Amino acid sequence: MGLQPRFEEKESFLLVGFADYGAFFETGEIPMIWDRFVKVMQEVPNRINPSTSYGVEFYTEECLAMQKWNYMAAVEVSTLEDIPITMVGKVIPARLYAVFTHKGRLDGISHTFRAIYDEWLPTSDYQPDGSFDFEFYGERFRGDTAESEVDIYLPVVRKPAE
Repeated sequence: MGLQPRFEEKESFLLVGFADYGAFFETGEIPMIWDRFVKVMQEVPNRINPSTSYGVEFYTEECLAMQKWNYMAAVEVSTLEDIPITMVGKVIPARLYAVFTHKGRLDGISHTFRAIYDEWLPTSDYQPDGSFDFEFYGERFRGDTAESEVDIYLPVVRKPAE
């Protein structure tokens, strides 16, 4: 498998956006969350960078047992003050991240996630460090096109020595 990450230490940061709960790969709800959020994301107060956004997946044991999770379409902000009433704010904790790049259309991103969790993670020297991961949509994101690139950040720590 050719999927290899780079590693990046990130300080904690703040996000504001729309969050929803569901079986997203089956229902196609993630694009609907983004469709709703894109219409109002410019109205988020205290936004840091108008050309970047995040998609955050939050996993709990209960969610995984039900094959559902929380997803948040969000932008980075400088403070969690003045959050619009229809949105939520989150503090993403400081972590070491394994960063993978998904290249191509967004309908293939689930394959990249499966490769990360089912192929890379079990054979790596790392384990997840938290019950979340996130997509970073930056300057290489070209919309839902074959030329697009999205970075996937997985918080990790080294596995304990056996």
